Amino acid sequence: MSISLGTGIDTISKVAISDINRWKSPLLRLPAELRNEIFTHLLNNLEIRMSYSQNKYMQIAAVYRPLDHPEAIWRPATHLTAITATCRQLRAETRYLLFTFDNAFSGQSGWCLEVLLKRLSEEQRRLAGLHRFSPSYGRAGEGFFLIQMRG
Repeated sequence: MSISLGTGIDTISKVAISDINRWKSPLLRLPAELRNEIFTHLLNNLEIRMSYSQNKYMQIAAVYRPLDHPEAIWRPATHLTAITATCRQLRAETRYLLFTFDNAFSGQSGWCLEVLLKRLSEEQRRLAGLHRFSPSYGRAGEGFFLIQMRG
């Protein structure tokens, strides 16, 4: 008898999938310590800027760049979250890292801040620990905010 976790995949199947992923994935074959170094390189010391579209859907768009290189090109934030969408094991290992590393979130309005905070799980909000909030970040009059996470 297997225990169902409510997803339609029993525990035995999940273990088998994890074993297959570890066997097939060069990343998952690396020791956890090396994977953690890779995750730190990918997901640490970033400024993630949120904005919303001007169309009727008010979609959130996010871009990022290194915190210590303000002249760097902004890149789509989908690159950051791709690692969490790869498989269950990588999601489990990486889903809180953006909020526990030394990252900053910025945006163009209080609405973006509200959307960000609503989308975070309770655990992500707890782990993030607001270090500094600057409501006037950016050029004067733009209404940008900056949230510095504790790292």
